[in-house]
Order: sequence, then structure tokens, then C-alpha cells
Amino acid sequence: MLQWFAREAPVARKIQIGYGLIVGGVAIGAGVIAFDTMSVQEKVSEYRAAARTNATASRAGFEIMAMRGDARDITDAMRAGQTAQVEDARKLLKKSHDKALELLANAKDVAPIAEWKATITELEPLVDRYADLAANASSEADVRQRHELAMQIMGRFDKLSADVQARQDELGPDMKALMQQPVTASLIMVLAVLLIGSGLAFLLTRLIATPLRSATTSLQRLATGDLTVQVEGADRKDDAGELARALQGFKDNALEMKRLEKVAEE
Repeated sequence: MLQWFAREAPVARKIQIGYGLIVGGVAIGAGVIAFDTMSVQEKVSEYRAAARTNATASRAGFEIMAMRGDARDITDAMRAGQTAQVEDARKLLKKSHDKALELLANAKDVAPIAEWKATITELEPLVDRYADLAANASSEADVRQRHELAMQIMGRFDKLSADVQARQDELGPDMKALMQQPVTASLIMVLAVLLIGSGLAFLLTRLIATPLRSATTSLQRLATGDLTVQVEGADRKDDAGELARALQGFKDNALEMKRLEKVAEE
């Protein structure tokens, strides 16, 4: 293959192959960069989804804490026989309950991992049960049951928060490494194109310019009548070889004419 390219391929084909190698190298490099960029985008999207899940679930957790405060107010007001305060606290409890469920639904929608969605799905009925229990808890048994349910809810919240944070901590270094890859690939592509381009320029100079320069020198010497010139490259099968063979024909014709002139003089 190399022998064909060096001594048989036409000049146009040599240039086409060289151009194709450069374009192919650039295309491969661009593909690698595009793939790395897509990977970065995927990681960034997942990180943003995890962050939104964490933030939304945390806000829901704050609403749960508010529900616990409202529940204690209801119990205290019921024990004190303060009917108006009981109703006010129940309204606040319902408001926090509705907001908590809304935030949990939003968190479930943006959660990128099925396990997180399942945990949030488990939390929703527990929050409903807590609201129903808290609205009428007055005895010690009710308060104890309410507290145990609150601990279950907060335990699931803590697990969800820990899982989300762990995933964010994992994605952070991954994103940093992935973001560096397109930069590295770009530098490698630039260096590769420079090296390939320089190598092809040197090679094409040797394979095209050098034989043509030799043929030009031979033609100039033949034009001045120097028939001792040695025409090089006549064995090549490319354009330079055709030119060399043509020059050899000129030289042979000139030598034959000179011989005939000498015969005529004799």
C-alpha cells in the first residue's frame, strides 16, 4: 500500500488521501468530543435532578416539622379545653399537611432514581396518617403513637436525604473528570492534526515536489544542450514517472539527432 502511494498513485490521488486523513482525524476527534459532551450533559442533568429532589424533599421535611408543632399545640389546647385554639391549630396542621404532600409529589416527579420515588411514595400515606392522628391526639397513648409515626416519617426522610447527598457527592467528581475530557480530547485532536498535517506535508513534498523539481532541473539542462543529464524517476508509475519518461524521450531524441548530424558530417 505504501509502495503504491509513494510511486504509483497519481498526484491528485495523493492529495485526496492526505486530505481525507486530516478530515477523518478531525471527524473522529469531533465525535469523541461530542460523546464526552453528551456524557457531561447527562451527569449534569442527573446532578440537577438530585439537587432538586433534595431541596424539595427538605422543604417537605420542614413542613412535617411544622405539622409536629401544630400537633403539640392541638394536644395542649384539647387538654386545656381551648376549643378555638384547637381549631386554629388544626387549620395550621392542614395547611402544613397539604403543602408537605404537594412538595413530596414534586420531589417524586423530579427524582431521577426509582428507589427515591419509592421512598417518597411510602412517605405520602404516612404523612396522611400522621395528620389524621395529630388532629385528635389528646391521650398519652395517642401522643405516643403520634410520636412513633413521626419517627418513622423522619427516618425515611433521613434515609432519602442521605441517599440523595451520597449520589450528589458521587456525581461531583465524575462531572469534574468528564468536563476535563473534552478539553483533553480537543488538545489531543489539535496536536494530532498538526502532526498528521506536518507529516503529510513533508511526505507529499518528498513524493511530489522533489520529483518535479528533479524533472525541472533535467529539463533545464536538456534545454541548454546538456545531454549528459541523468533523468531520474522513469521507473515510477505516477505523474512524476510520466514526466521523467517524457524527458528521457527528449534526451534520447536529442542524442539520436546528434548522432545523425555526426554521421552526416562524416
